[in-house]
Amino acid sequence: MTREHYLARVFRALSGLTQAAMAERLGVHPSWIGQIEQGLSLPSSEHLREMAAAAGLTVEQGDEILERAETLRRRRQRRQGLSTSSLIDDTMDQMRVDLDGTVRHILTLPLPDQPPRSKERQEAESLFALLKPLDEALRSSVVRVSEHYQGWALCERVCEESRREIAQDLKSAAAWARLAQQIAEKARGTKAWRNRLQGYAAAHLAKVLEATGATEPAAAAFQESRRLWEAGADPEGLLASPFDMPASGF
Repeated sequence: MTREHYLARVFRALSGLTQAAMAERLGVHPSWIGQIEQGLSLPSSEHLREMAAAAGLTVEQGDEILERAETLRRRRQRRQGLSTSSLIDDTMDQMRVDLDGTVRHILTLPLPDQPPRSKERQEAESLFALLKPLDEALRSSVVRVSEHYQGWALCERVCEESRREIAQDLKSAAAWARLAQQIAEKARGTKAWRNRLQGYAAAHLAKVLEATGATEPAAAAFQESRRLWEAGADPEGLLASPFDMPASGF
């Protein structure tokens, strides 16, 4: 399959539209969308632009998503196996990367148009449903590229999924926790609010480390997450303290 085929699949997945609904938007027969996604037909540049718009993206952003996803896949392929040590390495690497980027992010991020509100949770549930079927690399790439997926409420929902997965699949729990950390890094808001959100997400990464039995790394991660949490503020009282939650919330 070509770049165009993969772009079409990603755009429709992120748009949340059925093949029939996407076909109606493009003015084509529904079977043609299926043929594109199977690699049997090639979409035109105009069709790709329309599909990207349906997902709230540009074609250029779609290319960036694919490029980032492929880079992440290659990086993780170098970490062969599902050992606890490789899971810990992945988790700690992500924490270091995200924490190193925090200062630069604070200096360049624009102020929000409005403060966070609880009603954003409804939209976050819809966005989460679009992200969930994607593989880890694509999810991460989407969050890096699209502002739609950089909200505090989606971060909270992703953290919830990480807690849900701890008892079932530690690798999946770690992947969701890493994604939450990425969202928290990108989220808009005041410095105090971002500190609070980053502390919330970092605590969930720490919970995964704790579940692997990595006592010392988990303790260090909890210390850093608590520092961020206590340095922050949540005037609306939206986030529950992650330190009062059990490792698995369900």
